[in-house]
Amino acid sequence: MSTPSCFARQKEISRLPRSTDTSAAYWDQLAPQYESLYQSAWSRFEDSELRIQLQRIVASANGPRLLDIGCGTGLAYELLGVKNSAIEYVGVDISVGMLGEFRRKHPEVDVVETAGDSLLPSLKHRQFDIVIATNVAASFPSNTDNMLRQISSVLCVGGIVSLSFLNRYSLRRRLRGERDLIEQYRTRGHREQTYVNARCYSASELVSALNQQEFENVKCRFSSVLGGVWESRASVEVERVASRIVPFLGHAVTVSGRKATEGVI
Repeated sequence: MSTPSCFARQKEISRLPRSTDTSAAYWDQLAPQYESLYQSAWSRFEDSELRIQLQRIVASANGPRLLDIGCGTGLAYELLGVKNSAIEYVGVDISVGMLGEFRRKHPEVDVVETAGDSLLPSLKHRQFDIVIATNVAASFPSNTDNMLRQISSVLCVGGIVSLSFLNRYSLRRRLRGERDLIEQYRTRGHREQTYVNARCYSASELVSALNQQEFENVKCRFSSVLGGVWESRASVEVERVASRIVPFLGHAVTVSGRKATEGVI
């Protein structure tokens, strides 16, 4: 008799040597409560917008192999309905706690415990058609240049990259008078004194960085102007207007492009 799928053995979480990134402890402590922090009407609105963008990326890709950097507890996996699709998904995250929550919900998922700037050597023999980092997850690896080089190495020619960063010139940062490249970041609803270092970039800086890695059709998209400023059911309609009038004040900036040539490490 075959074993029912609900009792099938979970895949082991692959573990790689960590980079110098020290953010794992922050995300590990948040893991058990993380999803409860993102149940508001505002969060559901952001999720609906993200789902549309992810579906567009998958539809325009040359193949189904997708790498999700900073996958957390599996938001992109769920928004894309990966379990019932042809997508060949791999998630990576520095936090074993986050990956544990992800695997608790989806024991079938293929995940690797590592930072976004430490994808090699374990993934160097794998190729992907899509590499994503959603909800500013690309801001947390400690070496952005190294992350981009390694993404280029695991992305096939013609593959799509879409990476979400904190916008250096967001409305939130302007109101707080923040101008530095690195900020002390706390996730939504987290009121404790602990934080994680995050890197903030302008659209022009990100476009230049991807062009240097020989990507083509590079462009940026802003999102969540009121993110970190006014997040409520009432602010959703205001956000729809603000995102059309002053998109460059968005909390996040997502840079995307296609790989034009073979990357070199």
